[in-house]
Amino acid sequence: MQIRPVKSVTELESAYKFIEKTLQLPADHPRNIDFYRQQFTVHPNLLLVATEKEVLFGVLLAIVEKDHILIGELAVSPKARGQGVGSKLLMAIEREAKSMGFAKILAGAREEAEHFYLKCDYSPKLFIQAQGKNATKKLTNS
Repeated sequence: MQIRPVKSVTELESAYKFIEKTLQLPADHPRNIDFYRQQFTVHPNLLLVATEKEVLFGVLLAIVEKDHILIGELAVSPKARGQGVGSKLLMAIEREAKSMGFAKILAGAREEAEHFYLKCDYSPKLFIQAQGKNATKKLTNS
């Protein structure tokens, strides 16, 4: 299994389609392909794929945010789950974050992925994400 950064925008687009299909992302997902095309011009080293014999088994897309790296999306093919693909992608992004001088990595996780992150020694933190006009008011007035 080879873990490496995407090599081109075309490969990034294929990786993003893999994520869309695997994670069933909504059409209005805030980190869409246009967002990651922009990230490719800035930090292509944070857009990782796991391949073997040109077959895509996993994708991890991360970005720089202030004082940390944020894992935006992490998807592994259902056929490859439990074989260490996700762990290898995480280890690769950890090495990359360290080489860039970052000591903190954050990841938003779906409920079904929480066990994976705990197994990889990530600590859970409550994180509330809100979008749109008056989002903060909506959260505090509930």
